[in-house]
Amino acid sequence: SVGVSIGAEAMSTATTNTINADMPWSDYLELKRMNASTLVAGCKSMLRLKRCIEGGYPEETNAMRIGTGLHALLLEPEQFCNRFCVMPDYHLDPFNETKAGTRTDSKATNYYKQKRDSFGSLNPGKTVIGNEHYTMILKCLKAIHAKPRMSEIIHSSQKEVSVLSEIDRIPFKSRLDLLSDGIICDVKSTTNAEKHAFGKVFFNLRYDF
Repeated sequence: SVGVSIGAEAMSTATTNTINADMPWSDYLELKRMNASTLVAGCKSMLRLKRCIEGGYPEETNAMRIGTGLHALLLEPEQFCNRFCVMPDYHLDPFNETKAGTRTDSKATNYYKQKRDSFGSLNPGKTVIGNEHYTMILKCLKAIHAKPRMSEIIHSSQKEVSVLSEIDRIPFKSRLDLLSDGIICDVKSTTNAEKHAFGKVFFNLRYDF
């Protein structure tokens, strides 16, 4: 309800408003407009805002890769292979050894690093997701679809809807995960979905804002 009310308030102050359910993700990224990420950066400092506007987004973490991978498989499964690739568990290979020749599951070995870098070079422009993280994403998908209400919303909603607006004469953009009659849904991933734990994450990452 927080997300819906905030969205409605922002839309009411917009001078222009365009909703596009067919805009490719690559085209959306090219739009030079303010969005939620730039606003959250501005909450921290004007310098952070400047860097964000200039394209200085932080390097992706495993948590970010899991989140974006989950979004793609849930909302745009046909686009997953164009944007992501799943890397095999090279650290589990029988040839993964320490410098002393001892078999190991470590990801700090030269063998693993060479395999990882080679896999990345063979998949330029794609986000690399480890097989263990991909397995985690599949478990999340199964859990979401196991909830009848969630499954109903996903199947009845428009997905990845782009909204272009001007708020106080400043161009904005947003990407709605799910949009249907009276419902705006935003999918979030977290290490702990318990109310207290996720509540702390919710406010620390400024989802409320």
